[in-house]
Amino acid sequence: MDNGEPQEDTNEAELSQEQTENLLHFQQITNNDDLEQCKRIMRAHHWNVELAVQSTLPGFAEAPRSSAPPAIPSLSSSSVHGLRHRNVGLQPHMHPLLNTRFYEARSSTSLVRPQGAIGWGYYLLSGPFRWAWITFSGIVKFFIRLFVTEPRMAIVNPLGDVQDFIKEYEESFGSSHPKFVQGTYADAQNEARRSLRFLLVYLHDPDHRDTESFCRNTLSNTDVIELIDRNFVFWACSTRKPEGYRVSKSMRENTHPFLAVICSIRGKLTIVGRLEGPLTSQEFMEQASALIDHFEPALEAARADKADRDMTQILRNEQDAAYEQSLQEDKEKEEKRKKDEEMKLIKEQELAEKNRMKADEEERHLTRKKSCKEMLLEEPESNHPDTVKLLIKLPDGSRLTRNFLSTQPIKVIHDYIYCQETAPRRFQVTTNFPRRVIPGCSTTEILATEADMPIKSDGPSMFQEIDTSNRCHDCDLSIAQSGLKNSEMIFVQAIDDSDDEES
Repeated sequence: MDNGEPQEDTNEAELSQEQTENLLHFQQITNNDDLEQCKRIMRAHHWNVELAVQSTLPGFAEAPRSSAPPAIPSLSSSSVHGLRHRNVGLQPHMHPLLNTRFYEARSSTSLVRPQGAIGWGYYLLSGPFRWAWITFSGIVKFFIRLFVTEPRMAIVNPLGDVQDFIKEYEESFGSSHPKFVQGTYADAQNEARRSLRFLLVYLHDPDHRDTESFCRNTLSNTDVIELIDRNFVFWACSTRKPEGYRVSKSMRENTHPFLAVICSIRGKLTIVGRLEGPLTSQEFMEQASALIDHFEPALEAARADKADRDMTQILRNEQDAAYEQSLQEDKEKEEKRKKDEEMKLIKEQELAEKNRMKADEEERHLTRKKSCKEMLLEEPESNHPDTVKLLIKLPDGSRLTRNFLSTQPIKVIHDYIYCQETAPRRFQVTTNFPRRVIPGCSTTEILATEADMPIKSDGPSMFQEIDTSNRCHDCDLSIAQSGLKNSEMIFVQAIDDSDDEES
């Protein structure tokens, strides 16, 4: 059935390529996922993206195509009256690259539509001359650009350009002005992105007739300074400087003074307002406030998203830090466990070595005791003329009585005591009174003397670890030479094994 609409618009498959691109462009700008609704809006506006967006975004009523530009709803009546009085109005436009709407404040220097018969007659008569002049000047400028390079296009020190402009501005107009960004245009953009504030760009043309009045009366106004410092990141540069000229070419201003209001929309810096012409402080306050009121919700939403991202990042960082700390603690515990195992293994090895040495020592002790008992000579008779009877008192209180020949070496007494079951492992022999140590009768001395004469046995030598540097030379003395007399009592004093082991 024919409902008055073209057949190619009935479904998406029959749309032309241009209509499909316009439809997708409209969806991207309005963020509307309802395809059928978007198609109805586009059909109502004859597939004109700009008219469809103007009727859909906030501040515009959804209506059919209209040639009259809608006004910003947040402008006050006094602001509108002031704008009309100066032939200045906020006009909606579509930025060709940023895919969003922005507002332009047109100054009185813009082209005015002729009024009346005289005006139209003059406009028509001057048309050919005007067209010829525009064409001729365009051709001349084209050839000039071919052979003469604009010196301001060579950007060498953008930061120096901005700092030089600020210095020259303060020398000409004083220090009563909004706070300038002490950096390049890129620095100002980064600051606006970081702080999520409006970016206000002022391009200063020192040759324009309205520049001095604007700087002395408008930018130096205390209310204007407070408004800019509170809401904007304010960047300015002269169009005489390469940095300012480069920004001027990208802004494409129509007249001066020129200010551009830039806002972050969906993560992209977008020109949302162009304030051109000799604005008074009151007019600047009204237009800037209108732009702030209209686009502040977008910044508030961006700030909320940034706060959520920052909080998420903080939580993630805390979790990462806790995870790293947990890994570090686990690593330290693992290292401590390995260290404890290594220390335990070392102690076990030391204990095993110590037990082995004790076992070897015990074996050497038993072997030597057996050897001393086997080598002990038969006890001489008591009526022998060289017999010396000695009374020996052991550390446990037991007493031994034994006859020795006075011509026998003093070592015989030690060997006799050593082979007794109750005798200490190491000992020395002393007299009663006056108390003196009998030389050559100490276990330590005997072992040192016999170190180079090991007893033959199946096991290792019991003397192989004895230090022979202090060998006893008194061991060869006879009993008579040692001063012992018949029927004398001698005492066996044990030598501590721990002291001996340490030595």
